[in-house]
Amino acid sequence: MSRARDRADGGLAGVTTGSGNVTITDGNLILDGGNGIDFSDQASPAAGMTSELLDSYEEGTWSPVVADGSGNNMTMHVSFDTGFYTKIGNLVTVCAYPITTSLGSASGNLRVTGLPFTVVNDNAGYSGVGAGIGGGFNITIGESVSFYVAINSTYGHLRLWDQAGGTSYMQASEWTDDGSMIMNFSYRAA
Repeated sequence: MSRARDRADGGLAGVTTGSGNVTITDGNLILDGGNGIDFSDQASPAAGMTSELLDSYEEGTWSPVVADGSGNNMTMHVSFDTGFYTKIGNLVTVCAYPITTSLGSASGNLRVTGLPFTVVNDNAGYSGVGAGIGGGFNITIGESVSFYVAINSTYGHLRLWDQAGGTSYMQASEWTDDGSMIMNFSYRAA
């Protein structure tokens, strides 16, 4: 550390201690890779606890793309082709407002691709969400659109609540050239 001893009393500049607390007023606390904040002194962790180390934090953008299962992408609106994400530990929260301008050659089951991290490969890793707002759909009044992330992948499936027994895959024929959907959800990363 280049500023390790730059105070007259031998302490670090911008760092004070007292009553068991450490206050940093100048700069950031930087931890080496693989290290983090250890919460293992918890009085009563849950029975299924597997880790008490917070060792990852990241913010950024991702590029949602509406596509079919064969990789045929729709054309995304250039002002609505980026979303945000925050990753804390292995929990990723994403938001986006994907809007298309053309179906391209998409057909069949629809998905949204481009998640910033692969979803954990475990049945407990499935995560679902309803569309906050949607438009440009070719569906029946009373039906609604939902979305779930597929485990061990970087995409999620669009589903349509259109059956008495549950949902079906949303089809490209049920999305129009100017289709859109606001989404915000969390999932567990691999």
